[in-house]
Amino acid sequence: MIVKDTEALSREELKAVIDYWEDEAENSIHEQIQSIAVAELNKRNTARNSQIKLLNRSLMASSRIGRWRSAAKAFLTRFVEIKN
Repeated sequence: MIVKDTEALSREELKAVIDYWEDEAENSIHEQIQSIAVAELNKRNTARNSQIKLLNRSLMASSRIGRWRSAAKAFLTRFVEIKN
């Protein structure tokens, strides 16, 4: 039951649970709740880091010329907006 509840929490809520039980843990069940929250946060961090690595590899594999052209186009569009 507790594991399913931690899966529904956001990252900020998980951090709050971890911080709360770090200060307020009075017995082994409280410590277990904290360890479950820590494990869930670590699992999410691992998944997030692998997704970031994949996106970085994808960006590096994309065409440099395409990125330069896109950046120049965005700059010109922004410059024209500022002028008007």
